[in-house]
Amino acid sequence: MEFLLYPNPINNLAAATADLIAERLRQRGHRCRFHPEGGAVPDMMIVVGGDGTVLRAVRDHPGGRFPVWAVNAGHVGYLTDVAASAATDALDAVLDGRVNIVNRMVLEGMLGGAEGPRPFFCLNEFTVHRAACLHSVQISLSVDRKDILHFTGDGVLVATPTGSTAYNLSLGGPVLLPDSDDLVITPICPHSAIGVPIVVPGHSRIRMAVNPYGKDSDDADAQPCLTADGALSFPLGPGDTVEASAGSWTVPFVHTRDESFYRRLRLRMMGGESDA
Repeated sequence: MEFLLYPNPINNLAAATADLIAERLRQRGHRCRFHPEGGAVPDMMIVVGGDGTVLRAVRDHPGGRFPVWAVNAGHVGYLTDVAASAATDALDAVLDGRVNIVNRMVLEGMLGGAEGPRPFFCLNEFTVHRAACLHSVQISLSVDRKDILHFTGDGVLVATPTGSTAYNLSLGGPVLLPDSDDLVITPICPHSAIGVPIVVPGHSRIRMAVNPYGKDSDDADAQPCLTADGALSFPLGPGDTVEASAGSWTVPFVHTRDESFYRRLRLRMMGGESDA
């Protein structure tokens, strides 16, 4: 088998763990290389780091063409399978095929505006938010061409089931089960009590329009932004639109343990300790 190793480059534990995994793979007769080395499409990508590293790895290798096994060398590690200290032992289960595959939904979207269409995708969520603006933004939201609400606030978040336990949760949005086919739309600091989270089917077409937002719109540093997975960011001008729905592909995550989602949520997100 051919493996692609993607460690966090500034994390010493991640680098050391990735080296141990590479050594074990070669001992068992497998081929491996480290990102960003080029080569054939791998049979699996092994990510070593925290959740941010997992999101970067998926962003750098989109399309769901191969499964992802994630080893936690970071903090929360919600998207990972095992701790770095258990990685070499768990690797035997991976190589022997004693794993479960969980396919994670992605969001695919298109930003439309004066600069032309710009595609984006995300595993967790995207936000349309005021960024450095000194005042709130006005957003019109529709689902499948039906107007849902027009409101003023700091922005709107759209999350996948995977992302429902991230920024969405901190905003008071609902948690979706990992195998759910739904999306959650959560307003960010709305000025009205009607700005409550909404759960919609994943195949729905979500559309947002940013309305004119004031005299500082000529200042690029003071423009609202579209941000995907907390990394990819586009400035938004008056009248720009964002359309998105569940993607045409999924990310297959490898799990060596049959861990309950509810246990993972409790341990990773609610202050408990985890052995992963």
